[in-house]
Amino acid sequence: MTPDSPVSQLITAIAELLDAAGVGVWSTTGTYSPDDVVIFRGTERPVDNAQIILNWVDTDQHPEITQGTGILQVAMKGTASNPGSVDDIGYAVFAALHGLTDQPAGSAVIVQCLRRNSVPMGQDDKLRKERADQFDVDVEWSPTSHRP
Repeated sequence: MTPDSPVSQLITAIAELLDAAGVGVWSTTGTYSPDDVVIFRGTERPVDNAQIILNWVDTDQHPEITQGTGILQVAMKGTASNPGSVDDIGYAVFAALHGLTDQPAGSAVIVQCLRRNSVPMGQDDKLRKERADQFDVDVEWSPTSHRP
């Protein structure tokens, strides 16, 4: 079995951090209660719950040192019964991540995490309001053969 990539470890660590902060529920078994704000990686899932969806985009990786920068996109869906719930989730995510420093994240370390923007995205077919927040994240990656 191939070990998880550093990016996969980073996203998992962020999901675990949000879970520990009580922002949402990260479950490796996919078991959630109806009131949970579920945390997913990559794409939304066909559940009626409010959701947090985490994605990573590399933006600047130095060719000779292990520190790099990326964008963590946190897409959120509220509940249809409470249009303001997406903003409540967004604030909780902001409180947990904005200003985060020196946070171990698998084989990497989050040097600094700062929110870049927050964009309302309309609503989905289930009438849940959506928004996406982007965080600039400086990361100290583990060394590679080309970046000792």
